[in-house]
Amino acid sequence: MYLSKIGLLAHKFWEEIPQYFPHVKLGAFVIMPDHMHWVLTITDDVDDVDDVDDVDDVDDVDDVDDVDDHVKTLQCNVFTSVMATISPKRGSISTIIRSYKSVTTKHARKINPKFGWQTRFHDWVIRNTAELNRIQEYIIENPIKWQIKNNQK
Repeated sequence: MYLSKIGLLAHKFWEEIPQYFPHVKLGAFVIMPDHMHWVLTITDDVDDVDDVDDVDDVDDVDDVDDVDDHVKTLQCNVFTSVMATISPKRGSISTIIRSYKSVTTKHARKINPKFGWQTRFHDWVIRNTAELNRIQEYIIENPIKWQIKNNQK
């Protein structure tokens, strides 16, 4: 799979997730032309996570036309007490994905102003090693299956 400039951004920012969410370990992942697959392991150390709004700096992006300005994640200070009760909790998968999509979108729109994401993501709790192995194998093999499928059309 050859990544576009936006794909390179998505890849770079994905690999940086543990820098901002130290309770996350990345498993297999692949960026496809119109979707992603990944495995995240979330440990019990969520108390060590900084608030998502503290994520304010990302290293320079290499080989992507010098997209290198600083990044701020989404922040909402209006109705703080109400929002706190309904917002995703600090360190949750929703918070992680929201932050990832936010930083990627900010930089991707410098390349393509019409860049956008699907509105939702599908998550699955992996319950044992056999399931983890099966899912990671699927992720690793997905690019070749995509190529075979699209070459048959």
